[in-house]
Amino acid sequence: MSHANFIHLRAHSSYSLSEGAIKADKLAQLARDNAMPAVAITDTGNLFGALEFSQYCVGKGVQPIIDGIRDDFPESTKKVFAGCFWRHAYCPFRGCNAGLF
Repeated sequence: MSHANFIHLRAHSSYSLSEGAIKADKLAQLARDNAMPAVAITDTGNLFGALEFSQYCVGKGVQPIIDGIRDDFPESTKKVFAGCFWRHAYCPFRGCNAGLF
């Protein structure tokens, strides 16, 4: 089976309140219909849909990728990542002076 050249790595499911509306079974089906070998959910604030999503993906022959986004990092955690390597618009620690890029 030929695979697509693109996979979604930042899809919010219906478990990501106010950010996503697609249900896990529909996301797995869409990935299969578009010949994607894998698809990721990156729900904000929880991983409640991880097991359900994984089961649907495996059933459709698609590799599930699970990620979560936390927006409640304490200040102490931000200091640990002072050498942040994210130098783009999505950097959760904007303003870090890593000087890596």
